[in-house]
Amino acid sequence: MKTITASFIAIGLLGAAQLQAAGITPGNGVFIDDVSYDMACAADSTCPSVTRRLAQYAPNTTYLFPDFGYIDTVPATGNQPASIQSTCGKLSPGTVATYYAMPMIKPDVFNEPSLGQCQAGTAVTAHYAQNGKYRVLPLFTASGSRMFDQASTAQLTRLATAIAQLINDDPNAAGVAFDIEPAFKNPTTTRDFFGTLAKQLSNGKIIAVFDANRRDLAALQLHNALVLQALYDYGAFPNYLENQAIPLADYDGGRHPGYATLTQQYARAYFGNGNQPQMNVPVMFVLPGSATSTIWSALQFYNQGVSTKGPGNPYPNTAGAACLDQPPSWLNQFLTEPNGHPGNGLASAFVGSGNCTRYDNTQTYQGRSVTFIDYFEASLNAVQTVVKALPSEQQTHYIGSALYTMRAAGPQAEDYNDIDCAKHYYSVYGTKSLLSRCIGVFPTDIGDTILQAFSK
Repeated sequence: MKTITASFIAIGLLGAAQLQAAGITPGNGVFIDDVSYDMACAADSTCPSVTRRLAQYAPNTTYLFPDFGYIDTVPATGNQPASIQSTCGKLSPGTVATYYAMPMIKPDVFNEPSLGQCQAGTAVTAHYAQNGKYRVLPLFTASGSRMFDQASTAQLTRLATAIAQLINDDPNAAGVAFDIEPAFKNPTTTRDFFGTLAKQLSNGKIIAVFDANRRDLAALQLHNALVLQALYDYGAFPNYLENQAIPLADYDGGRHPGYATLTQQYARAYFGNGNQPQMNVPVMFVLPGSATSTIWSALQFYNQGVSTKGPGNPYPNTAGAACLDQPPSWLNQFLTEPNGHPGNGLASAFVGSGNCTRYDNTQTYQGRSVTFIDYFEASLNAVQTVVKALPSEQQTHYIGSALYTMRAAGPQAEDYNDIDCAKHYYSVYGTKSLLSRCIGVFPTDIGDTILQAFSK
């Protein structure tokens, strides 16, 4: 998820009472990945699921954003309602979106119980709502924004209407969130999709949007819309080396701003740097709680001998080390030889030195090695500094911050990158087009110390 380009338009500010009446209440949140496994984890009283960890380390969390909805395409031309499938099973003809959570590997390809099972959308929201304890906004992603910009008003309106009805019918959904990148180019796209959807949501249900075209969203003057402003994955790579972690501090003798400086600039820019009018769109800043593509403690580069497709080798002038993982034993049955036949010790070969190399973040900060919590604290300090300096009428438009991204702790969180990149190795999928080099970043989950710091 990338940052939202700042743009501004003068529209009157909504007060705190108006926002709360529309369903936008102050509070912090957490994005949840790998929902199927987390729900399987929660069924085991000894497993550290997301809701158990939040209750222990961040009990004042308000919003949960489980990432499981997907928009595959816009509806075809015509008058038929857009079809969204919300139950597990074979897709019905004409389905344009799904509202259920699948495990990392499709069970019909390889059924591994520890990964969890497919969960219907209403089961997901009921699980995370915890009888009203949390406000759950299921997150929809899509294959890209271009298909939206190329669609007609009728197509977008039908899709928006179908999703709004789905959310209205789900008693445990407090609204809906979207991560469709890049931002829509056409103002009419924002109007026809986000505008239509927001206006059709039941009273008290809200819409939250990553990577929104903020000028176009603000022009709609929606009282139940919220921007999710990411505070990570921006700035140039030092020396323009691919897949290198962004420096935390300013570098090249202070000529280039590091992450700490940039984060405060981006947070301040949302509110106009004090000399531009604030837009009438409340904001929740999204902070890095676990590794992203440019902010990480370590990076593992898989499948170097499988294909030339995929990302280039990170740190071309820096020696890597052997991967440190102990992959799950069941990967031996999922992986295959290049000819598709079963083999022995395939999981060890997959993370072995011939296929996987680890690169650690070698930066130093204040005389010590950088750790991931340094990035998190920089983003949190930036938000606190900027918000405290705002006039009171603008402070009401800061709703809170959310951590990206959390999954159940334990073996699955530790093995997440191995499983994700194993799908691009020789496996029972048997699809040559999937073969590609693959990058996994660490930490893969939000640590308990970050949750505690976030909750203070």
